[in-house]
Amino acid sequence: MAPRFGYKPIRGSSSRGGTRALITLISEMKKSEEKCFCFTAIDGSRKPPRKVETGMIFLAQKTRALVVPVSFSGKRLITFHKAWDKTILPMPFSKILIDFAQPIEVSSKVSEDEMEWIRQEVEDVLNELTDRVDDICGYKCSRFTSG
Repeated sequence: MAPRFGYKPIRGSSSRGGTRALITLISEMKKSEEKCFCFTAIDGSRKPPRKVETGMIFLAQKTRALVVPVSFSGKRLITFHKAWDKTILPMPFSKILIDFAQPIEVSSKVSEDEMEWIRQEVEDVLNELTDRVDDICGYKCSRFTSG
């Protein structure tokens, strides 16, 4: 479906094709004239929800791309309770709220400790965004537990 809207999906996860996807992403981002790349999930499918993985931070470091945390919520949502991360989907024609945080820059010369600090910062900002949009929309299902 994504290609119909002009998007080129590159799929991979920590358990399936992650290294190949990361290499492809680095290559695509370096050669592309496009300025926007999106990730639908940056927490690992084998980790607890809301725990950011380092792959996206590594990608930002290698490509010099900014990380812009984004979250959404809504009043009329379907919650997939059996999904590991309690995925939500807005119902047709429902209003949603999307919120963005300030871009986070990842230097090309960060140490391993600094990389962990940035990973934690992105995780904290995303969790705050998610909590805020859920609160504003009145979404009460505890789809995640942070911390």
